[in-house]
This record gives sequence, C-alpha cells and structure tokens, in this order.
Amino acid sequence: MLQQFQLLILYAGGICGLVNTSSAIIEKCYNTGTIIGSNSNTGGIAGANYGTISQCYNTGNVKCSVRCFAGIVGLNYKLVSCCYNTGTIEKKTTNAGTYGGGIVGYSVSESDNKTYNPVVKNCYNVASIYSCKTNNVETNGTIIGINGTSSGSTAKIENCYALERSSFDIVGTQNGTSVNSSSKTAEQMKPPVEVEGEEIDESERFINLLNAGLATPVWVEKENDYPILNWQVQN
Repeated sequence: MLQQFQLLILYAGGICGLVNTSSAIIEKCYNTGTIIGSNSNTGGIAGANYGTISQCYNTGNVKCSVRCFAGIVGLNYKLVSCCYNTGTIEKKTTNAGTYGGGIVGYSVSESDNKTYNPVVKNCYNVASIYSCKTNNVETNGTIIGINGTSSGSTAKIENCYALERSSFDIVGTQNGTSVNSSSKTAEQMKPPVEVEGEEIDESERFINLLNAGLATPVWVEKENDYPILNWQVQN
C-alpha cells in the first residue's frame, strides 16, 4: 500500500510514471496513496499512457501544480477502460497550462506530427475536483479535462459517468465525441432500492450502464455503495 511521495519528474503515478508503448497493459491495479506531482503529468495510476489501462481504481488524492492531472492518468494517448476514481483531484497553484479530470486530464489526439485515437470507456468518477479555468477556458471535467487536441478529433468517451457536480461538466473542453456519458446523482449510481410491487427499469440500472458494450461484464454492485470491479470481489 502506498503512503505519500513527491516526484520532481515529468510523469508521476501511483503504479507507474509512463506507460510508454502501445502494447503495454496495466490491469487490475489500484492506488490508495496521495500522489503529488510538481511540474509532472500526474495520475492515481499513471502519469501518461500510450498503452492500455484497464480495470484499475484509485482512492488516493491527486495533487498537481502544472501539466495534466487526474484520478487515473494525466495524459492519455490510447485506451483507459473500466476504471474508477474516488480520490480528490486538486490543482495546487494558479499556474496556467493545467488540465484536470476525474479519470483523464487530457486525451491527446495529435502530438509531434502524430495522430492518436484515445478512448476512455466504461469508467466512473465520484470525487471532487478543485481547480479553475485557464485563460477563461474550462480545462477541467469530472471525467476528462480536455477530450481531443483540436476540433473534430478522434478522441472518444463512451459509457462514462460522474457524480453530478455544479462546478464542472463531465468534459471540460470537448474536441472529440461523447457517447452514452453523463452526470448522475449518488442515488442513481448505487443499487436501486427494491419496493414491493414496483418494477426496476433494468435499462437504467447503473451497473448495466457501466457494463454496456463489454464482451464480459466486469462491474458488480456493492450494497448501498458505488460499483466495484469483479476482481475485487474474487480477491
């Protein structure tokens, strides 16, 4: 179990700093410690991702001064799937050039004359984000701070949900597309209360929304609480 540490490097993460190849996979990992990135792309699981981050969760607080910061990964170039965050996301200073999200800070679709197809799917966030606009542009979201590098990008968010917050939308700046993604109340995100004589609309049951489109369901309900991953129950 991680406690607290501070890194003065480009990438800071609870599991690793940089997932640096498209074939790399981080799966079924978690972080509970506070992650503090100074001048670093910072995430509860990884600072930046060029590969796949799947079935991971973060409960630790994530704090950052500049660059990109989020509950799961600060910078995403490829795939973040079936992850959740409950740790507070906080921008430590008023410096410009920071992008914060509950799951991903910045999904990058173009960089150094290269094109990427970043996807964030079947994830949820219930944590608070403490940050502010950069040059009057909203760069913080309860799921993603900025989705896509420029207008019309291939960046995609699908089947992702966040606890409803008055301060932020699920995407701060949307340059890509969102499919079946929205804010929910705590009541909507927890198992429905069964009332005798009343039918539950299974199409709106949160666990079914999170498992939508998956070949094999990975999310399970937890009584009176938010969903967890199947491997957490098995362990």
